[in-house]
Amino acid sequence: MKRGALHRNQSQTSLRRERKDWRSQIKIVQQDDETFICLNQYSWDLVIVFEKEQICIEVVKEIVCCGLQVKLLRSAPDAPIFCKVRADRARLELFADHVNKKMLLNKEQLKILITQGDSERKIKGRQISSISREHRISKFDPFEYIYARYDKSLRELYAPLRPDPLEPSIDHPFHSVLRIELIVGILQSSHEAGGACLKMREMLAEKQIAGFYCLHNKISLDYLSQQWFPLAKWPWQQPFEEIKCYFGVEIAFYFYFLGFYATWLIPCAVLGMLFSILTYAYDMTEGPLTAAFGMSIALWGIIMLEFWKREQSNIAFKWGMSDYEYEELDRPEFTGIKIDSPVDGSEMIYFPHSESVRRRVMSESVIVTLIFGVLGCLSIIYLIRHLLIYQSGFSWNYAQVIVSLINGVQIMILDNWYSKVAIRLNNRENHRTDTQYQNSLISKLFLFKFVNSYASFIYIAFVSQPAIHEICHPSCLRMLMNNLILIFTVNLVGGNIMEVLVPFIRYRLKKRKNPLSGYSIEEEFHLPSYDLAWGILFDYAELAVQFGYSTLFVSAFPLCPLMGMMNNYVEIRSDAFKLINMYQRPLPHGAQDIGTWLVFFEIMTVLSVLSNSAIVCFVMKNVWHPSTSFSSRLWAFFLFQAFLYSLLFCVRRLIPDVPKDVELQMQRTAFFTSKAIDKIPDPDDGERFRKFNLRNIEVLLDGRQHPSQPNNAISKLKPVQPEIDVESQRVSNPVLREDISGVDLETKAETNIV
Repeated sequence: MKRGALHRNQSQTSLRRERKDWRSQIKIVQQDDETFICLNQYSWDLVIVFEKEQICIEVVKEIVCCGLQVKLLRSAPDAPIFCKVRADRARLELFADHVNKKMLLNKEQLKILITQGDSERKIKGRQISSISREHRISKFDPFEYIYARYDKSLRELYAPLRPDPLEPSIDHPFHSVLRIELIVGILQSSHEAGGACLKMREMLAEKQIAGFYCLHNKISLDYLSQQWFPLAKWPWQQPFEEIKCYFGVEIAFYFYFLGFYATWLIPCAVLGMLFSILTYAYDMTEGPLTAAFGMSIALWGIIMLEFWKREQSNIAFKWGMSDYEYEELDRPEFTGIKIDSPVDGSEMIYFPHSESVRRRVMSESVIVTLIFGVLGCLSIIYLIRHLLIYQSGFSWNYAQVIVSLINGVQIMILDNWYSKVAIRLNNRENHRTDTQYQNSLISKLFLFKFVNSYASFIYIAFVSQPAIHEICHPSCLRMLMNNLILIFTVNLVGGNIMEVLVPFIRYRLKKRKNPLSGYSIEEEFHLPSYDLAWGILFDYAELAVQFGYSTLFVSAFPLCPLMGMMNNYVEIRSDAFKLINMYQRPLPHGAQDIGTWLVFFEIMTVLSVLSNSAIVCFVMKNVWHPSTSFSSRLWAFFLFQAFLYSLLFCVRRLIPDVPKDVELQMQRTAFFTSKAIDKIPDPDDGERFRKFNLRNIEVLLDGRQHPSQPNNAISKLKPVQPEIDVESQRVSNPVLREDISGVDLETKAETNIV
C-alpha cells in the first residue's frame, strides 16, 4: 500500500472519530443569485446534464443533502435538463478542513503568527529575517510559498495577498479551480464524509448523465486571451499563474514545459541556421561541421532536461504540488473487493496482484503484435518504392518523395487508431490512481509511437545500405534528410489540422444540428469535452515525437530545431485557442511533474547520442578518408559514445534535480506548519536539560571533549564510573551542581544502552 494511501486512511479514521455525524454539520441552504454573489463574490461553477427526469430527481436529492446549491434549467419539454451546482464559502471551508486540503498561506499573516508565537500552547515567538538572501542561500522570502492543510478556525491565515486578475472581486482564497476541486470532491465523497457518493465518470460512461463540465467565465477568458494570444509574447511570457488558476495545475504544467522547451530550442535553431548556411555555402553537407552540430545537439538535449528537472521541482513547490502523488486519491473507476487494510485495519479496495499482472501481460502482447504490424506496413511502403523505381521508371527522388508522404500519412492514421486501442487496454488494467493510469498510458503510447515515427529513418540510415546493400541515391544522408523534411512537415501540418480545424468543424455541425435557446450553459454543452487522457497526454506525445526528430537525426537536417521552434511558437497559441474557444472547460487536475514523459525524453537524449554517433561514423562519407577501414570507424564510434556518456554522467552529477533554495523552503514549510497549524509546542526546559545532560554523559563515558561543550565546563567534569542496572539496561551517572554553572541540577541523567 502506498505511503500516501496509508496516511490518508489514518487521517480519515481519526476524522471519523472526531466528526461522527457529518450530516448534522451541513446546512441545506438555497439562495437566489444576487444574495449568493453578494455574500461569496462568485456564482455557479459546475453543470450536470440529464436526459432522464427520474435520474435527475434522485441525483439532485443527493446533491442538495450534502449542502450544495442547485438550479435546474430546461429550454423545452423534451430537451436535456441542466443542473447548475455551486457551494457557498461555509460548505467549502467545512470540506476543505475535513480533507486537509493543502492551501497557500498568507505570508504576512504567517509572519505575524510565527513572530508572536502562542504562549498558551508553549510556542515562543521567533524572529526569522531574510538573512538567507543576504548570504545568497535562498532566493525565497522565508514566509512565501508556504502551503499547509486548511483549518477553518484559522481562515485569516489563508487570505490572498492580492486580487486574482481572473476574479478580481474575490477577497478569499477559494478561487475558481479550488472551488471546482472541492465541489467535485463533495459530489464523489462517501455519505459518511458528508458527500453525495456519486461516481461522475462512471455515470458518464454508463450514459446515466449526458454531461458533466465546468462553466466558462467570460471575464477570465477575455483576460487570458489578452495575455496569451499576442504574437509578440515570447514562450516564457505566458500567463502561467493564471492558466493554473483557471485550467488547473496539470494543464499549466504542460504549457510551462512547452514554453521551456521552445525557449531552449532558440539557440539550437540559430546554431542550425548558421551550420546550414556554412555547409551549403562551402558544399560540406556531410562534412565535419555537420558532425559537430549533431554531437552538440545531443549534448544540448542532456543539459536541457537536467535544467528542466530543476525548474519542475521549483514550479511544483511554488504551486504546492511537491508531494501531490503521495496524497492522491483512488480513481472512481478503480474496482475490487472491499477488505480491512492489513496495515491499519481501515476499509480499503483490494485488487488481486495476479489479476493485475495477467491483464498487463495481455496488453503488452497486443502492443508487441501491433508494433510488428507497423513494421509490416513499412515493408509494404518500401516495396512500393522498389516497384516505382524498377518497374514504373520513377526517379529515386520522386519515388522517395511519394514514399515519404505515404509514410507520413500512415504515421498519423496509425497513431490516431492506436491511441483508441491504448486507452481501451489501459482502462482494462484497472489502475488505482490517476497518476498510475496516466503513466501506464504514456508507456503504451511511447513504445508504439517510437516505432511508428522513427522506423523509416532507422531503415534508411542503418539498414538499407549496411544490412541489405540497397543503393542510396544520391546518398543515404540525403535520403534521410528528404525523408525527415517531408514527414516532419506532414506531422506538423496534419497535427494542427486535427487539433484545431477538426474540432471547429465538429462544433459548427453540432451547433447547426442542435439550434440553441440562448442559454450559455447549453451552448457550452454542445462543445466537445476536453478529456485529459486524449488532450494533455497526446499533446505531450506530439512534443516527444518532435523532440526525437530534433535530436535523433539532426545530423541529417540541421534545420530541424528551427522547424520545431516555429511549430512550438504556433502550438502555444493553437492549444490556447482550442482550450478557450473550442472545448468545454476541463475539470482541473493536479500534477507533481510531467510524469513518465520525462523518463522517455531522457531515453531519447541517450538514443540521440547513439544515433548521431552512428550517423557520423557509418553514414557520412566526407568526414572520413576513403581508405578508412570499418574497424577504425567502429573504434571512433565507441570513443564518441564514451566521451558523450561521460559528459552525460558529469552533467547529471553537477546539476542537482532539486535546487537548494527549494529544499530550504520545504524545510521551512514543515517547521512553520508544525507551529502555525498543528500547534506543536516547543521542547520544555526539562527536555532541553535531558538532551544537554546526555551530551555530558557521552563526554564522561568516552573521555574526550564533546565539540558542543566549552573547555572550562569540560575541565570541571570529573570522570565517574557509570553504574549499570542490568534489569533496566540503563546507565546512570550522578552529575554535581558545580559541574555546569547557571543550571540547577539535582537529578541523575539517564540514557539507554545501544
